[in-house]
Amino acid sequence: MDSPRAVDPRHKTLFNQHMSRPRMPRNKGNHMNRFLANALLAGSVFGAMGTQPALASPDYPPAIWNPAATCNYTAGRTTPFTHVAVHTTEGSYAGAISWFKDCTSNVSAHYVLRSSDGQVTQMVREGDRAWHIGSSNGYTVGLEHEGRTANPSAWYTTAMYNASAALTRDILAARSLPRKVYDGSRGWNTKLPDADYNVKGHINYANQTHTDPGAGWDWPRYKALVEGSGTGTPPPKAAPGTIVGHNNLCVDIAGGSTTDGTPVQLWNCNNDNAQQWRVSNARELRNPLADKCMVLGNGGAAVDGAPIVEWTCGGQADQKWQYKNMQIVAGNSGKCIDVPQNNRVSGQALQLYDCNDSDAQKFTFEPATGALKTTNGLCVDLRNSISSNGTVVQLWTCNGSAAQKWIPGNGGFRTAVNTNSCLDIDANQTANGTKIQVWSCIANGPAQQFALRGQLENAMGKCLDIPRANAVSGQALQLWACAGNAAQRWSIWQPR
Repeated sequence: MDSPRAVDPRHKTLFNQHMSRPRMPRNKGNHMNRFLANALLAGSVFGAMGTQPALASPDYPPAIWNPAATCNYTAGRTTPFTHVAVHTTEGSYAGAISWFKDCTSNVSAHYVLRSSDGQVTQMVREGDRAWHIGSSNGYTVGLEHEGRTANPSAWYTTAMYNASAALTRDILAARSLPRKVYDGSRGWNTKLPDADYNVKGHINYANQTHTDPGAGWDWPRYKALVEGSGTGTPPPKAAPGTIVGHNNLCVDIAGGSTTDGTPVQLWNCNNDNAQQWRVSNARELRNPLADKCMVLGNGGAAVDGAPIVEWTCGGQADQKWQYKNMQIVAGNSGKCIDVPQNNRVSGQALQLYDCNDSDAQKFTFEPATGALKTTNGLCVDLRNSISSNGTVVQLWTCNGSAAQKWIPGNGGFRTAVNTNSCLDIDANQTANGTKIQVWSCIANGPAQQFALRGQLENAMGKCLDIPRANAVSGQALQLWACAGNAAQRWSIWQPR
């Protein structure tokens, strides 16, 4: 544990009744067998540790029940829980269990998971309020994972990921809650709206100072496991040419039709031509199916709720789009190109850093000129117009030179100084502060894969939007006033 969690006042009156009913066993016929099996297991494990044998968990039969001290949590809840918080113990499994049973700690969590084999111990009933995440205690269930955030590869094991995902899936299913698991796409330490994700890390909740589960927690892998893929393999990075939105769904032409007026929708990403898009020099979003464009479908009137369809490209205002509040996201880590200390002056070298939506990470892309510009009007520049491997990429006063022209392709950007030289992350590193440079282009090289991520705004000043943030396959898209929320956040990996 790095430090005690924020807790409820010690003098607060404890509730005597659970505010949400405990779950019934999934299979009543087998429950007693599982109960006895877990009781025997608990006896062998905790007996070896010199502690009192524990019984099976009252909420999750595969877990051991070893309750926290009643002085370290609040009995009952005033509202039902809706979210799961992922924590790291910053110490051992046994140590966390002991700490939650010690009244001097003033902390607890609902579950603790062991690194070596994924063993789960429940310490607080789900219907009670554990003290694990301060102002968010009332609506969350807390899962503490044995480990240290500074050494994730040593602690975050396959066994623990699998056990944790199965537990989270069970928690959500028992309350008929959606599986809105964070995918890591906004950076490991970003504060995430509760409405967007109901499974996220301690650091991702509001009003928190802790950094667990840290940059090494594999969110794509965890999301895939909780959603039930069963493989534990992270979903592949979106293919070049795709536009990916909320819930990792792709912008798609319904049925792959080439007919004018066909709706543009969300669909499971599958890399077919109906999901391929490129930003033209005329600021169009073009699809290779009959070379059609993404347009407004109500005669071009830019009103909230206007449908988005494909149409023959004609250069009209309702066919023009631009990026707004844009970040350049690295494919090898999900981190962003960043201006160190937001020092946006000529000569400042660029770096890789955790995405944080600050001005230091906001750029615009102008297809006609190939310029990548900061919000204060400086251009991303190849230092001294030299394209040799390792040359620094920096900011400089915009001058229209080839050193400031970037050509999208192969999922990244080539410099116009030498089209065989690509925007690159030094040595494919993922650490904050890693140098951004150019290097000989490597087809699909992870160090050279970058997405433009932000809002897609049309020439009338409104944004491509998912109605009610209902990100499911088949959801038709619409135009709506730009709000910067998850329903309007898109990533495009530039096509070859």
